Amino acid sequence: MFPEVSVLMSVYNGEKFLRESIDSILNQTYTDFEFLIINDGSTDSTREIILSYDDPRITLINNKLNMGLSKSLNIGIHRARGEYIARQDADDVSNPLRIEIESALIQKRNLDVVYCRYQYLSINGKRLSWVSPVFSARNLGKGLIALNDPIAHGSVLMNKESLIDAGGYNEVLFFSQDYELWLRLLSLNKKFKCADYVGYFQRLLPKTDKTKRDSQRLYTSIVTDHYVNGKKIPTSELTDLYDKLVSPKRFQQRPRRSPVQKFYYWCKILKIQIRGFLNNHAINSNQSVDNKNHNKRILMITGAYYPEISGAANQCRQLIDSLKDKLSFFILTTVRDINLPPSSQVDGVELFRVFIRNGFINYSRAFWLVTLFFFYQRKEFQIVHLHGFSLKSALLTVLSRIFQKKIILKMTSIGHDDPIAMRQRSFLLKTFFSKTHVFVGSNPEFEKLYRESELPTSRYQQIPNGVDTARFHPVPNQEKLNQRNQLGLPEKMKIILFVGHFSKEKCPDLLMNAWMDIISKILPETGIVFIGSTDSGHYEVEDEMVREIKEFSKPFLNERIFFVEKTDEIEKHYQCADSFVLPSLREGTPNALLEAMACGLPVIASNLKGVTDWVIEDGKDGFLFEPGNNSQLGETLLKVFKNDELCKEMGLQARKTIMKRFSMEKVAEAYLSLYEMLIQSA
Repeated sequence: MFPEVSVLMSVYNGEKFLRESIDSILNQTYTDFEFLIINDGSTDSTREIILSYDDPRITLINNKLNMGLSKSLNIGIHRARGEYIARQDADDVSNPLRIEIESALIQKRNLDVVYCRYQYLSINGKRLSWVSPVFSARNLGKGLIALNDPIAHGSVLMNKESLIDAGGYNEVLFFSQDYELWLRLLSLNKKFKCADYVGYFQRLLPKTDKTKRDSQRLYTSIVTDHYVNGKKIPTSELTDLYDKLVSPKRFQQRPRRSPVQKFYYWCKILKIQIRGFLNNHAINSNQSVDNKNHNKRILMITGAYYPEISGAANQCRQLIDSLKDKLSFFILTTVRDINLPPSSQVDGVELFRVFIRNGFINYSRAFWLVTLFFFYQRKEFQIVHLHGFSLKSALLTVLSRIFQKKIILKMTSIGHDDPIAMRQRSFLLKTFFSKTHVFVGSNPEFEKLYRESELPTSRYQQIPNGVDTARFHPVPNQEKLNQRNQLGLPEKMKIILFVGHFSKEKCPDLLMNAWMDIISKILPETGIVFIGSTDSGHYEVEDEMVREIKEFSKPFLNERIFFVEKTDEIEKHYQCADSFVLPSLREGTPNALLEAMACGLPVIASNLKGVTDWVIEDGKDGFLFEPGNNSQLGETLLKVFKNDELCKEMGLQARKTIMKRFSMEKVAEAYLSLYEMLIQSA
């Protein structure tokens, strides 16, 4: 059986960085690949380094003479057995998730070429702040011709058939062969797409040979003339140039760098660092804005945003998607994944990320970047919409007041950012919290706590969370079975679904105990699908709880108990489940509960006053149980699974409840009225 992906690397005298580059491919999370390494006539220890690996995925191809990159890669293409060709340069490093992300994208969209965003490395391996720009498919050709470097050669994953149909690499070209290939593929209407993830790190090496520098420029200008002005590529001239470059064996050894050359190199590194900083935090203030909505612009603030997942972020994203034709939005969020780019677009909306990690210096840097961002963007919006309140929100509240911006705060969780909880946390937070112009609560419990806080009642509005009912909906039984097959779940098992973080407040252990102590013994055909992060690096995840649940689940793992860390198609899991359980001790208005009800599932939730008992009418469109009571939870699950007619009726009523009270369409209308009221009063 052939591998799905063939990774191609051609290396010539690359001993210095070769091992790091090879390791970055062998350590990919995606494993269905072969790794073809072409040793292009190296005279150093390149061959010995490759042979030192005892990995069956590696195939060494030796060129007796140095043939150049184009010819070497074409040899690799014709030896490759995979459906897709991934490139990797011998000086560079791939992120462990790179091929997994690119493979999923190229197959999902049926594309010809996928590439990821890349970041420069210094010769010492330090990441520089500049991150490659994203160009739309329509503007990619313009970006290439303008030499904006949107694609790193080593970052691509290509459909092998499309590559061969286009003729592979042009062997006349000693340099710029990738640049010419991209323009040729675009001229043949091949489909390109950038994965908005920093998956590749390109090492910047000092260019010490003037002849090589001048030759690269000449090759690039010849290729540009061919595709822009229709001039023929002068084959004989390029062949003569190739002979001049190779025959003296100009590049057979790495030349020594003089102090002056080293100085120029580090000046270049500094220039890139400054350019990256400005691009990420200042220059984007010049982004183009739809003139029609320029005076109706909202800055959304979240603690996380796609592809990172949180309930507040999901609500924010759905709200933007519902209103982006009527208003303009852009988003500021914090991020802990260093490989997510500082700026990008999600659903056509500008997103800015500030990397944050523990430690006083790191928090100080993040606060400085947020302040700088706000200052440069201050003329671009009228309203600041905070999704949740934290220390970062306090800073943004101060900045909003200084620059006379209207502030909306959507409170997200009872006991965390409601007015009483904020009063108990600290006087300073309570003071900043009180400076909000409009408070939004998503259920009656927020309103009750707000009134107890003695804040002005005129500044409170109740707007529930909403669900995209077109995305979250019931499916027929046959489609349910098909989706189970796609997700690798048993067709005949009664599936209980849990969605949330593995934390003490979400209580996945309560569900696990109820199932093991009661359900599994009486109904052996049942099982659980847990959807949520088990990564202890996430601030809400309890590491000890994760260990305990996984230890208990070992006898049932991937047969009756399944773990899903992350999914972009969560609706399929709702649609193929048989019931949904929300065992939480604390919630705002739980999105997962609303989504499950929208998909017509019988739901069982802990009875949280003013929260779940406001959403669910017990016994009609769902069941409520006493928080923390696993025996009551087990008994309720038995009642659900033993009565198919009850399940069906309860699911129908749940869907009706969502359509009547919690559709995103109605929620968006309420927010639109609020935004317009604040804009008029600004």
